[in-house]
Amino acid sequence: MGILAKCIHIQEPLQYYNRRLPASDGSGKSSYTLQQGINDESCPNWNECDSNPSSVYWKMASKMFAEAACGVVQVMLNGSIEAGAFRSHSIFGSVEILNLDPTKVSTVKIWLMHDLGGPQSESCTGPSVTKLKDMLKGRNFQVSCEDNYRPVLLVQCISKPNHEACRLCTSATSL
Repeated sequence: MGILAKCIHIQEPLQYYNRRLPASDGSGKSSYTLQQGINDESCPNWNECDSNPSSVYWKMASKMFAEAACGVVQVMLNGSIEAGAFRSHSIFGSVEILNLDPTKVSTVKIWLMHDLGGPQSESCTGPSVTKLKDMLKGRNFQVSCEDNYRPVLLVQCISKPNHEACRLCTSATSL
């Protein structure tokens, strides 16, 4: 069984409740009604309501995920985001980091990836990644960071195989 087949898709239970069905009122308009389950109209946006069903679900799932982590933890961040790769108010920054157990997790490896052909807004020495590393070190984790981790880069190359970053050998590498 491949690695992707072993992944647990924790969003699937929530998707059941958030399915929308087209209304069949004969008007020809594409109006929608919420299927029986969670009423997502009372707190429509993640940032507008702490008890938004989606927010509550992801915070709890992320807390449990972080509490169960052990050994070496790998974190992949997007270094092409102008606002910074790490945001302390994100679920990762505000829930997962705080619930990692330093007695169970030995090392946190940060993989800072950039979009192929996209901007490289931040590197492992950038301000938001430095803030993340300081937070983790303050909680007694060993921390490492690598820009454009090669195995992940090669996965990106599937969609852009002719991109210069996708060459198997560079001038510094010989067969």
